[in-house]
Amino acid sequence: MFSSEENPKRLAQIALVVLLIVGCIAVLWPMIGAVLFAFVIWICTWPLYADKLLPRLGGRNTLGATLMTTVLVLIMLLPMVFLAASLASSADKLIDFARPYVEQGLPLSPPAWLSGLPFFGADIDAFWHQVASSRAELNALLKQLVVPLRQFGLALGGIAANGLLQVVLVIFVIFFL
Repeated sequence: MFSSEENPKRLAQIALVVLLIVGCIAVLWPMIGAVLFAFVIWICTWPLYADKLLPRLGGRNTLGATLMTTVLVLIMLLPMVFLAASLASSADKLIDFARPYVEQGLPLSPPAWLSGLPFFGADIDAFWHQVASSRAELNALLKQLVVPLRQFGLALGGIAANGLLQVVLVIFVIFFL
């Protein structure tokens, strides 16, 4: 069927095609979730695009895709940007709330609801009195919490940024669908 000269050529061509397919999959793998989500959004919005928007625009596909993408940005991306801004301002408020406790120390007695908790209330009350009575104890506790809170904040920011990037990628793919 194949001559002895064509067989290695054919094998090399097949190997290159397989290598190209594996390379494409490796490159697209981190974005596969966003691409699949883009397909879901595309399928859900296709009747609106094809039946309502395109006839009103005289069949101009590029203008229709641009308008649909703009609407999706307004519906999906804009609320996430406002949420991120709100979280950032809330973090500032949380820091302003906690600053007096760090600078002046805790009140000598915990809130009544905290010490009244079943099972843990007495332990929390005793720990509160221990920490509130000693400034060195409070500083040691705060130093233990700084690194985990910083790591938590950075991880949370990374997750939010990744989510925002995924939504931008979804909208980008939808434009071309």
